[in-house]
Amino acid sequence: YHSSKATCIAVSDDLIFIGNSEGTLMMFDRETEEEYHTFSEKNKEFVGNTMTAIDVHPTRTEYVILGFEKG
Repeated sequence: YHSSKATCIAVSDDLIFIGNSEGTLMMFDRETEEEYHTFSEKNKEFVGNTMTAIDVHPTRTEYVILGFEKG
């Protein structure tokens, strides 16, 4: 992910979510700042499709909606 750029960010009580220009979502623990998980959809429609928005459910933070430049 070294060539990608951060394009959007969201924060929950426990995690920091960062979407990038490659269409990957990286999650970090808010307290330790250590990587928690990385999500990257392998479907060809999402690879290289810039992530433009992240929305985290206010009470159930395991639910996250992602927006992409090309839908």
